[in-house]
Amino acid sequence: MPRKPLALAIETADDAVASSSTPGGNYSLSETMTFAQDGIILKGMQGMRLDGSPTSNITLADLEKQRVLGSGATSRVHLVKHRKTGELLALKELMAMADADTRRMAVNELRLASSAHAEHLVRFVDAFFDDGKISILMEFADGGSLDDVIKASGGGVPAGPLGMITCQMLHGLQYLHKERHQVHRDLKPANCMLTRGGHVKLSDFGISKQLESTDAFAVTQCGTTQYMAPERLQGDDYSYVADCWSVGVCVLEALHGKMPYPAAKSFIDQVVMITQGAAPQPPPDAGLAVKEFTDLCLKKAAAERASVRTLLQGAWMRQHAAARPKDLAAYLESILA
Repeated sequence: MPRKPLALAIETADDAVASSSTPGGNYSLSETMTFAQDGIILKGMQGMRLDGSPTSNITLADLEKQRVLGSGATSRVHLVKHRKTGELLALKELMAMADADTRRMAVNELRLASSAHAEHLVRFVDAFFDDGKISILMEFADGGSLDDVIKASGGGVPAGPLGMITCQMLHGLQYLHKERHQVHRDLKPANCMLTRGGHVKLSDFGISKQLESTDAFAVTQCGTTQYMAPERLQGDDYSYVADCWSVGVCVLEALHGKMPYPAAKSFIDQVVMITQGAAPQPPPDAGLAVKEFTDLCLKKAAAERASVRTLLQGAWMRQHAAARPKDLAAYLESILA
């Protein structure tokens, strides 16, 4: 019995039988379960096509799920093993048919992840469409996230290893800002991944915003409130230095072992605290170089806030510029089970 066409966007695949036009973008879905939107084509379980060519020779059937690494409102990340090679990878599943925003975020992440090739971004492997889900296959960061490191630190990450982590985070942002003209917009400890070998990689580009030039500004608001810069919370124009504010909050959270802003009773209280309250400070024993760094990150006026380039030139980052991944690996080994 033929599959009933779904009431779905513009047909971009030869065998498209269902389509829909939504605020989240035009997409099509074929009888063979080929998903297409904005030039991204997922040939079902066979994987993604770029310029008509397969992204990899891996199929969804080649992957064996091991365990759940994490989950959110519309996504879940599994640890999977490639049956033929034994390689461990991460498979992020997004409920593509849930709503237009989720589809848009998934396609946005695919576009950036599949075309970005940088040491400090999580490596994209392939993507699939099956059972109403877009699945993004990525390298597995076996050290977990900075959030995991903070929890395992037992009260805060020392300034030494944190400096090595932050330096690599900034190099990942530098690539996004300078080479891709991209604002991450959701930088937080859970999106900063680590390997046990001491490599740090940024992930989750679903809500990244591409700007036309280094002087351009964005106006949309999305992300995680506690890490948002004041200009974003106030609905003002924002640019690359909004990510630098988020870096400062991540650093303070890691140093203290907890979110540096007190718990807010409401969203409005949180906004007032961030936009009008005094900026949180690092622990006294963190050192002057660390305080200088966080002060530069947490300037409420975006025009006064340091760029990634300026932060990398500061005293704290210069201390760790020559650090090797194995130096960070030794710390991770000491705290991770």
